[in-house]
Amino acid sequence: MIIDNFGTKLNGKMTELRKAFRLLAIAIGISSTVQAQDVTVVDATDGIPIEYVYVSVDNQSFLTTDEKGMVNVSKLGSADALLTFQHTGYRTLSIQKADLKLDEMNTIRLEASNININEVVVSAVKWEHKAESLPVQVEVLDQQLIAFQNPQTSADLIGQSNQVFIQKSQLGGGSPMIRGFATSRVLLVVDGVRMNTAIFRGGNIQNVLNVDPLSIQRTEIIFGPSSVMYGSDALGGVMNFTTLQPQFALTEGETRINANAMLRTATANNERTVHMDFNVATHNFSSYTSISSSFFDDLEIGSYGDEFYTRPTYQVRGDTSDFTANNPNPNQQIYSGYEQFNVMQKLKYRANENVTWELDYHYSRLSDVPRYDRLTQTRNGNLRFGEWYYGPQEWQMARLGYTFTEPVGIFDKLKFTGAWQQFTESRHDRNFNSDIRENRFETVNAYSANFDFQKFFTEKTHLYYGLESVYNQTGSESYAEDITTGARSDIQSRYPNGSTWSSHSAYATWIQDLGNRFTLTTGARYSQIIINADFRESVLPLPFTTSTLNTGALTGNFGIAKEYGSASRVYFNAGTGFRAPNIDDIGKFFELDNGSTVIPNPDLQPEYLYSAEIGIQQRVKESYEIEVVAYYSYLDNAVDRRPTTVNGQDSILVDGELLQVQSVQNVDGAFIYGVSASFGADITDHWNVKASANYTKGEAFDGEPWRHAAPFFSNVSVGYRYERFRAQAYVNYNGEISPENMAPSERDKNIYITDENGNSYAPSWYTVNLKGTFRINEYVEVNAGIENILDVRYRPYSSGITAPGRNFIVAVRAEL
Repeated sequence: MIIDNFGTKLNGKMTELRKAFRLLAIAIGISSTVQAQDVTVVDATDGIPIEYVYVSVDNQSFLTTDEKGMVNVSKLGSADALLTFQHTGYRTLSIQKADLKLDEMNTIRLEASNININEVVVSAVKWEHKAESLPVQVEVLDQQLIAFQNPQTSADLIGQSNQVFIQKSQLGGGSPMIRGFATSRVLLVVDGVRMNTAIFRGGNIQNVLNVDPLSIQRTEIIFGPSSVMYGSDALGGVMNFTTLQPQFALTEGETRINANAMLRTATANNERTVHMDFNVATHNFSSYTSISSSFFDDLEIGSYGDEFYTRPTYQVRGDTSDFTANNPNPNQQIYSGYEQFNVMQKLKYRANENVTWELDYHYSRLSDVPRYDRLTQTRNGNLRFGEWYYGPQEWQMARLGYTFTEPVGIFDKLKFTGAWQQFTESRHDRNFNSDIRENRFETVNAYSANFDFQKFFTEKTHLYYGLESVYNQTGSESYAEDITTGARSDIQSRYPNGSTWSSHSAYATWIQDLGNRFTLTTGARYSQIIINADFRESVLPLPFTTSTLNTGALTGNFGIAKEYGSASRVYFNAGTGFRAPNIDDIGKFFELDNGSTVIPNPDLQPEYLYSAEIGIQQRVKESYEIEVVAYYSYLDNAVDRRPTTVNGQDSILVDGELLQVQSVQNVDGAFIYGVSASFGADITDHWNVKASANYTKGEAFDGEPWRHAAPFFSNVSVGYRYERFRAQAYVNYNGEISPENMAPSERDKNIYITDENGNSYAPSWYTVNLKGTFRINEYVEVNAGIENILDVRYRPYSSGITAPGRNFIVAVRAEL
């Protein structure tokens, strides 16, 4: 009764707010005339409109529903066309266009389902395409999943796919591992623009955090080498983020205003997140704005587990020196909190039925982020660092998009995407009880231009081709500062200042329907990579002053998919990928934790991946699904750190300390193989189950374990749905990486516990979790969850910070 009364009162208040928005719209010229064959797509259970439903004819011409679940299909296909409605998390529905009523609204009801049949993906060929006919594994994460799971960052979102492993060195971090590859060997793409830059490093990175999860419409993860479509770096896979799009009003003369807001808190790090977005649209022009702000305090870990993961002491700066303080709550990871701010502005203009322009601006800023794993390092029994933090990490992107959809001979559709990005980051560290803080600053300006074409020769023969040009310029400066006097002195910068990296490429992919539900996909890409670096400003003596690389790479793929039964399929795919050296590989100066330093190597060459996979996706009566994918990859000419010499010496003096010299070199290679499996079932109209498991194994030519081969990890969940309520209980499990399976670069790190013989290893762990959502009415939804219910104390493999303990999450979303 209390909930019903609250819902009634809240519904009344929301109705008043919506009336105010409607009056505002009327004042600037709204028209509510319903046009012929308008459709509203809603959830069959609660009647809530579903946004971003794909509506297609023969999986070739596509429209999407707006925030009201509405779409005008009058000009989609012929009068007797078969319309297909598809959305992740719902059963696909097809109806005859002729059955739709004219001059009034038609309502289409989609039934929720764990089984995604005939799902549409964009990232595989850069245009909408039915997933079942493509010989690739693709995972889709949509807006509904984001709202339900409430990830704090985009790294957490990717991890909640249960197909990607996430490593963290600090709370403000998150480095995805896909099929044994990570960092600069996997590719990030935002709205069609590659995010990887010339200084994406081989170590763990946190750039994915720049993408605001609350502004994401859809994320597609492509597994395996994707260099034909995306070029360098796409070895393990591609994470393609599509942010929320401006929506046009359906009819001429109509003006539409919509707004959304969200508040969220979580107890493990005292999260306070606020988000709002709003869309203002006419029939041919729309503006979308998204703003998010988050504050995270120091993270509290679980109570039950090894005390190695606690924080018993921490460093404090006194008037003139550092001292070690006892932590009154060792489960609180002091110096782990940070803040984040994101804003996104998009403008969209429809010049006519065939021409659309887009202009976007993204801005993201992380505050100072303490490098937690470094702050817990010890040397001679004492804390090693008095300070170690990343300065504010900023990302800006201005993007211009142009789409032309009128066939003109050599293409049926054209997309142009031009972008400028600027990445700013810095590192600041000071040894314990030292007055000298070292400061290093990096800036990358990245320019890119993409032309992507689509050509349908027949209904069975499709060609996708395009051109891409990317140019990166890197700025790198550094100085040491006495924190007591302010005096500054020169130190070695991280990269050669003013260095450049560029890539120019062309690609083509051919898709042929062979009949009998067989589909062939094959393609090739040629890329030319040019690098210029100048080391004449180097503080350390080097036997070279410049480095120039001008190299080409040819990659290709061949795959075939066979559909059978009720949207089941089996497929095989073989392909190659490559990663060209970047400025981080060729030109980085970097001190390691083990008494070594990394120096530049001007002679690096690209590394190549040769990979094959086979997959089967079996569906039964739209209620059960099982998918199994096995893959095997050979990485040739692999890039890795190895000992070297400088002017005949194997050690050099760095800041008064004699350090062994290493460099990034081309070594023999590595084998990476694995299998992933998933199962889903709609047991009844209300209950469903899902499960997934991933196993990866990697070995270098010398027999040593491969660093980025994640441990075995799996997930099992049970879901329940009734009218406006939805809940899910799930268990996450990670297997052990034993001492003999630890990569050489991991064995000496201080982030791991040790066995009775002093050997490092990563123990297994599991968590039990519960999440739910209740929609009070059409406009207000409440999400809540408890993560790590058993309050387990654990640390994921390769991570420098311990995972959250028992974590209570509450979020409220409202549509105005």
